[in-house]
Amino acid sequence: MKEIYVHEKGFSEEDADAFLKILLKYPDQFLKTMFVDEIGLLPPDEEEDMKRRAKDAFTTFLSFVVFGSVPLSVYVFAVLAWS
Repeated sequence: MKEIYVHEKGFSEEDADAFLKILLKYPDQFLKTMFVDEIGLLPPDEEEDMKRRAKDAFTTFLSFVVFGSVPLSVYVFAVLAWS
């Protein structure tokens, strides 16, 4: 990470060392910073994640109802036709 801060972000080597020493005291923040700066991944947005999960759950439920009713409809039509 030091190389990223020195070469890409323009920190001096001393400042990069000092920054990383401070950042290492806070492991959660260090991981978030490493994900963004070194790997290029953005941390997940909790609100967007909940919206996506709710949408996925609704889609799964709707698919279950729609496609699960297809085999049952054969039996319903058979019962109605025989009565």
